[in-house]
Amino acid sequence: MEKITNNKYEMSVRHKYIIAVVILFIFVFIPKFFLVGAVTLLIPFFFLIVCLALYNKSGWSILILALSFTFPYSGYLSEEDTHLLSEAMWLPFNVVRASILFVFICKFIRQNNNTFPKYSIKTFGSFLGLSVFYFIYNKESKEVADVLSWFTYTYLAYYVAHEEKISLKQFFFFIDIIFYCTAFYVVQEFIFHSSPYEVIYNKYIYIEKIRAKGLLGHPLILSVFLCYYQVCLYGKMILFKQKPYLTFLLLIIIGLMTASRTTIILFIVVFIVYIIVEIKNNRHSKVISIGFTLIGAIIIIICFFSTYIDNTFQRIYNAGADQRIGAYDVIWQIFIKNPLGVGLTGLKMEIESGNYRFSELFSKELMVIDNMYLSALGHYGIFSFLIIILYICPLIHFRYYVKDTNSKNLFSLMIMLYVIWFLLNFSFDTNVYVPINLFLFTFISFLGKEMKMYVLNKSNLVFNVSCQIKR
Repeated sequence: MEKITNNKYEMSVRHKYIIAVVILFIFVFIPKFFLVGAVTLLIPFFFLIVCLALYNKSGWSILILALSFTFPYSGYLSEEDTHLLSEAMWLPFNVVRASILFVFICKFIRQNNNTFPKYSIKTFGSFLGLSVFYFIYNKESKEVADVLSWFTYTYLAYYVAHEEKISLKQFFFFIDIIFYCTAFYVVQEFIFHSSPYEVIYNKYIYIEKIRAKGLLGHPLILSVFLCYYQVCLYGKMILFKQKPYLTFLLLIIIGLMTASRTTIILFIVVFIVYIIVEIKNNRHSKVISIGFTLIGAIIIIICFFSTYIDNTFQRIYNAGADQRIGAYDVIWQIFIKNPLGVGLTGLKMEIESGNYRFSELFSKELMVIDNMYLSALGHYGIFSFLIIILYICPLIHFRYYVKDTNSKNLFSLMIMLYVIWFLLNFSFDTNVYVPINLFLFTFISFLGKEMKMYVLNKSNLVFNVSCQIKR
């Protein structure tokens, strides 16, 4: 790929390493003092993000993203437990939300550019109007609040990242650091049975011990991060001709520790997409080398890590999918009776109402759908397509920037992200988890910005050459 030489879109080397050190501080100190000094620790990081935005120094979106990966998601807490841990568990989410909102307001007032496609804003307006309707119907402010929070972690995060003076290569560098820090805590938890959140995990959040969670509180959130991160590694190989094979080995090992069937399937599917891209680029030798690397990784895992992954494969083999299969019957019955949906809060009430005869496969005690498409259908009925459109709007928008091989390679990475997102939705409610949405839209923003810059630089080059010819 041709290098983009405009320094306007790259931070200095010194500034890059300063941000890297701050990320390390976040991953060291937030988990260590999370339960005893969350307020004291989070306020300095919040003001650092604020100062970076005010003085137009890049790095705010990276620090916000890093912060979102340093505390556990509390979705498994009961109301009583949530009350006991409310300050420790929810304060970081509020800090992340406040940081995004502040930077967005600061940049939008200064720039006021057309970063958002017009049709995405119109679609969100319709979606917000729909949530207001359910707010009036269910008399629950959560209907509107959750939609606004989702917009903050997706589209506002997308805008905030778009205003950064950071190149895609530098973005990959920062995500590498986040991955290594996350992997450190996964290994500490899975192999050495120690975690800075051990009190929370043991007392408040129940997940099988054989499934790695790292700092995120849920193995599936970790799995999604790993699935998206593999696209970063493919991007390094496709765009910058790097060979992060050791990182790939670590990625596969960490992925197996999550004991997630979805993770393994997506690793294979996205690898096939990568192979197709490399073959189209006539890089057959790269395909062969990555194939041998993969075989070597499998041999190393079998020889040296079999003790740790035996339980993982046993869980994958024995785990059923009854709840997810039973959810289809549940949502279909609710949709037939409520074609306009029942809202975010209404779905739980409908399931608990006792007005339906559900399949024995579905457990009301678990009360999870684990399928974003089904959840959206239950929440919004025939209008559920709006949230799907909101997710794919960036893909449609950047399709028009595909001009040549370089932009096609960038777009292929975006396709990989959407393949992961599309398949994940069949086994996971991806729309409700903050780190997942934040990472996805930040990643899309950097890919799209790189495509725009490349096309712009190409156009300027052609224009300058034509002017010289005329002279």
